[in-house]
Amino acid sequence: MKSRRVNLRRRKRLANPDAIGGKKSIDQGDSHHRRHAHHPAEHFKAQPAGHLQKALAGSVSPEPVTAAAPLGQREHQFAGLLWRHGQLDRSDIHQITGVHPTLTGQAVAALIDAGLVRNDPPSSPGLRGRPRIPIVIDPDRRSFVGLSLSPGEVRLSRLNPLGRPKSPEIIQPVSSDRSNRDEYIRVAASILKQAIDPSLYSIGVTVTGVVDPDQKAMLFSSAAPSSSPLSLKPIYEAAGSIPLILDNDLHALSIRWLMANPTDQGEVLLVGLDDGKLGASFLLDGRPQRGSVMAANEIGHMRLAVATEQCYCGYEGCLERIISSQQLHRMGVSPQRRLDDVLADASADAPALQDVLHLLTIGLANAVNFIRPGRLVIASPLARHPIFVNYLNHHVPEHILPGLRSRVELTFWQHPYVQSAENAAWLAIAAVFAHPAEPISR
Repeated sequence: MKSRRVNLRRRKRLANPDAIGGKKSIDQGDSHHRRHAHHPAEHFKAQPAGHLQKALAGSVSPEPVTAAAPLGQREHQFAGLLWRHGQLDRSDIHQITGVHPTLTGQAVAALIDAGLVRNDPPSSPGLRGRPRIPIVIDPDRRSFVGLSLSPGEVRLSRLNPLGRPKSPEIIQPVSSDRSNRDEYIRVAASILKQAIDPSLYSIGVTVTGVVDPDQKAMLFSSAAPSSSPLSLKPIYEAAGSIPLILDNDLHALSIRWLMANPTDQGEVLLVGLDDGKLGASFLLDGRPQRGSVMAANEIGHMRLAVATEQCYCGYEGCLERIISSQQLHRMGVSPQRRLDDVLADASADAPALQDVLHLLTIGLANAVNFIRPGRLVIASPLARHPIFVNYLNHHVPEHILPGLRSRVELTFWQHPYVQSAENAAWLAIAAVFAHPAEPISR
């Protein structure tokens, strides 16, 4: 009988491994979060800044967490694995990385303490022995805020760690002319300060043009045109101790593309395109190539020998001035018809549209010939028009060098090319979950 009692006691301990020794195991997750299943993304309409406090009040995490210590390289590596795989247990992570099980457990515990991941219920609770407990990204406890500075407006958005909106995007119109530049930054800082709460993990900030994160300054931007730098220090001060990631808006868009396509880690040239807006980001091994200063690849300022309206850069003939409604109007198209209207129904305006698209294909092909990417991604709401997609599919390859033509894949991503605060928040998400698969200390 004594032997049977011992066996029964042993079975009880195996069925409940966290009870061993009367201590919590690092595998023991928060039961509150285990009950919360993933839910489909919600779609919100953007709200004016007058709704800021109301919108932010509804976005507070159900269980606020305190400020987390900075993550180490190993924690970033594991977070990236969870992003790519969706769900792993500690044994999986150990087998993938070769990191010692004890160090694996410590790194996972750090991610749980940071509010970024959680334990899900055991996948095989009925089996004898210690159950394998899945680890997933926690969508509830943390949030990431994006702040976008663009011509005439400031936007703010809050996303959960999976990139789903937690509240409506806030839009604050603001004058960004030369005489009001300091006020423009003050308004942005004020909106950001109101968004700070205990669930906030980090902040992404995007601007158009050229920025210097070291000097915390905007050097040249359509958001606040000037030949002199504009300090962004009030925005950093509003963030306080919360990490802030500053980058160009096109880099943020390209990072969002990579997070949605984590296996596409080769050379990618992503071109953002809309009516009168054109920019690019070159991605190499999963990272934007920034150059001597942080800026997009300014394909929009590639100048051709074409008469156009003067660009804000001070020159004529810029490619983003060519692919615009204003250029169509200069070519005789009715002022009541926008580029989008002409793409939907060219009719008598087909010759003017063809001229504009022809110049666009030359500019895109020139960029491909110079950079030699493996993939050209056109991110544009104009991709909903068959005439736009068909023309570029047919004519861009014609202008690419013969030896390169068959090696470049052309992809269309029907995505709004606007200065989106969601894209800015993706900068902050990627800083945690887009860690490259590089060797780490074992």
